[in-house]
Amino acid sequence: MKIKGHAADLKASFKSQKTDEWHQKTIGDLVSTIAAKHGYEPRIASQFADIVLPHIDQTAESDMHLLSRLEQLHGAISKPAGGFLLFVPEGKAKSFTGQIIGGSTIDLKEVSS
Repeated sequence: MKIKGHAADLKASFKSQKTDEWHQKTIGDLVSTIAAKHGYEPRIASQFADIVLPHIDQTAESDMHLLSRLEQLHGAISKPAGGFLLFVPEGKAKSFTGQIIGGSTIDLKEVSS
């Protein structure tokens, strides 16, 4: 078995600073708007999609950092992966749809290096 990893597809625009104001938007609306702006398809876990954000200021801050602030407040992770912008629960082996992601166990004798 080979395990490979790929760097996230971070577009320069996703990391560039901007100033914006978000008022009475849900997390789902905000993530969807940011995803569309940068050419990603949004994937938001249902537990976060309808949370209303009364007001958030984005002052000289990248969209990536804004999402990081929301992650910390709501126990989530957000990241671009495979053309999607994910906003999912932190530390859970679940997909954005809530399905459990299976794991595998590798025995030490199965590892060659």
